[in-house]
Amino acid sequence: MTLKLSTVLCAARHLFFKKTEKGATDSGFFVIIEHAGNYRIPAGSLTVTVSGERATLTLATDGSVRVLYGMELPLCVRSRVLGDVVVGTGKKLRSAASICAAWKVPSEYRTALPVVQALKHPEQPVIALWGSVYGYDDWGIKDAFFDGARSEKD
Repeated sequence: MTLKLSTVLCAARHLFFKKTEKGATDSGFFVIIEHAGNYRIPAGSLTVTVSGERATLTLATDGSVRVLYGMELPLCVRSRVLGDVVVGTGKKLRSAASICAAWKVPSEYRTALPVVQALKHPEQPVIALWGSVYGYDDWGIKDAFFDGARSEKD
């Protein structure tokens, strides 16, 4: 058995070992969006444009563009974390973990999936799981937000 250690300490004839732990934010990301601008997330380049009180999020990845529109600012685009629950059409709630399991996303890649969290509301709900960024479906209030994917050639 191999054990990864981050600290070994010898004190008073005792050895103390600290196991390497990977916290929820070690491989995660987050961007708080309060106004128009350009942002980088691991999936690609995120451009936010604002018209009136609504924002459009355009994510350019390798060879394609994905769009979320009609979003209320401020928003947080971040990595999925354990315990996330996504609000879907008809205010149906579903855990992000069960969505990822249904999509058969390997557990080591689940934190890479971007979620969109509405910060304007007191409960700050997760309103979208942006799976199409990595070839999966999108989950959230599709009628209001998702424009799907389109090729950069379109």
